[in-house]
Amino acid sequence: MIYGPNIPCPRISTPILGVALGLITLVAFTFALGFRDLYGLEARNALIAKEMLTGGLKAVPAVLGRPYPDYLPLYFWIEYLFSLPAHRVTTFSAVLPSALSASGMVAMTFLLGSRISRQTGIISALILATFPEFWLKGSRATIDMLLAMEVGLAVLLFFTNHQKNHGRLLNLQTLGGLCASFLAFFTKGAIGLVLPGTIWGLYLLAGRHWRSLFRFCVLFFVFCLGCLMVEALLVYNEGGMPFLREVIQSQITRRVLGERDSSPLYYPFYLIKAGGIWWLWIICIIYKGLRDRHISAASMRSLSLHPVTQLALIWFLAVFVIFAMASAQHGRYLLPLFPALALIMGSLITGLMPQRIKYGGHGAIGLTILFVLTVSGFWIFFGFGPYPCRVPLKWLLAWSALSMILYAAFSWEPLLMPFNKLPGRHRFLKFLAGCLPSEEGPRLFAYSCLLSAAMLSGANLFLEPALSARESGRVFALRVEQYTPDDIPIVFFRVHEDGDAIKYVLYSNREANDFRFANSANELLKYKRPFILILYSGDRNRLQPLLQRSHANKIGTGLIHRKGMEAYLFE
Repeated sequence: MIYGPNIPCPRISTPILGVALGLITLVAFTFALGFRDLYGLEARNALIAKEMLTGGLKAVPAVLGRPYPDYLPLYFWIEYLFSLPAHRVTTFSAVLPSALSASGMVAMTFLLGSRISRQTGIISALILATFPEFWLKGSRATIDMLLAMEVGLAVLLFFTNHQKNHGRLLNLQTLGGLCASFLAFFTKGAIGLVLPGTIWGLYLLAGRHWRSLFRFCVLFFVFCLGCLMVEALLVYNEGGMPFLREVIQSQITRRVLGERDSSPLYYPFYLIKAGGIWWLWIICIIYKGLRDRHISAASMRSLSLHPVTQLALIWFLAVFVIFAMASAQHGRYLLPLFPALALIMGSLITGLMPQRIKYGGHGAIGLTILFVLTVSGFWIFFGFGPYPCRVPLKWLLAWSALSMILYAAFSWEPLLMPFNKLPGRHRFLKFLAGCLPSEEGPRLFAYSCLLSAAMLSGANLFLEPALSARESGRVFALRVEQYTPDDIPIVFFRVHEDGDAIKYVLYSNREANDFRFANSANELLKYKRPFILILYSGDRNRLQPLLQRSHANKIGTGLIHRKGMEAYLFE
């Protein structure tokens, strides 16, 4: 079974089950990528990989031919490798590093939770996979998802070493943790060292493991100095001391000491949104336990004494406080604490749920109504939505059929129970039957997972393609360049080179040095004709005299970031 301390789990080895959970979530995160374009921050990440495809691997990422100081290159190197078979950056090759990282985090969460109990591991992994923000970020090209996986892997290896080898440093687990920390550093800079070092150092401090803490601090300090020296040498070799100062300002000073760009309540409200339906589960379980006196101070104390629970609490608080103190605040920055939050929720559900608990039918009825409304809502969006849906009807039928079959299977026990009588060679079908919840509590948990998965997979399949069509520059770029030679340069008028221009350049056939930027009509006069002018529709009046005087021909219109765009050919 998948839930409850009194229900046995399927007999399958822990590593294999962890891999299976990771593979299932990987399919869930990537199955709809072929229907959508890259947009938002994904466009910049993909453009860096595109420039590496044409110019070769670089230690310092570049955008439009200029070094980009904000990030280190690991994510873009992985994008580059996944793009080599097709010789171009696709949505799948750009998102795959993030999706693999997210599925790896699900497997790692299961492995950590299984140290408490098999039920806790499975529940924590399913909760993590169905966090709305985690699912959506895992389905996009998100650098912070790779960082979160590397931080989680480092913490897992440090914890494994502490449990098995009593904190001895010279072993494979410690080496693996340092390697994971180095990868985190090579993904996003100094924060990749701060997070695993702080989490593990605070865990040792809370447990009063003084000798292990001292040795770890010395080792990690020397390791951090080595990592920073490697980055400094790479950056200095790329652009000298001025570029090194720019990198320090972009990666550290501006993010830590810059002006705060959001409210102090931004992260708390973000976590409420990110947790989705699982916050209701925690509230209901605690309320019911207090009301029925299933929860006591002793039960809470025994729950919090487990090493994994202590690690999860420290992990969550350390990451939250670090980013809450920083000046730059974005929801994706909190991805490294999601496994810890899932472990805390999973521990509460399995630890505070009584052995025998009876629920009324209201919860199941309510979740079923929401499920029906979800499926119906996507049908309505498919037929009558404000944006044209790019997904074929057969995909809608397949998604609806699979969702309803799974939901019906967890609603009606006789549907799978006959498989228990099959001979031994049908082990997979017997395994499915063994996973079927037979009590109301487990069934409600299964309903919650299926409802969340249906909503999020439907959003990936129907909403994301429609949204990306209005956000990305693919359609507009194809429309503009299909009838113009590739040797004609493009000039962007009042379009930011690190903003909407990137969304166009990503899908353009031109090289990085074929793009120009201008902010006034006088600057446009400096460029030699012919060239293609791209501007926002709202800026047309600024150039109306120049367009009429030059007899410029309008060659295309479209949308980028939901803003009207126009293109003119100056011959």
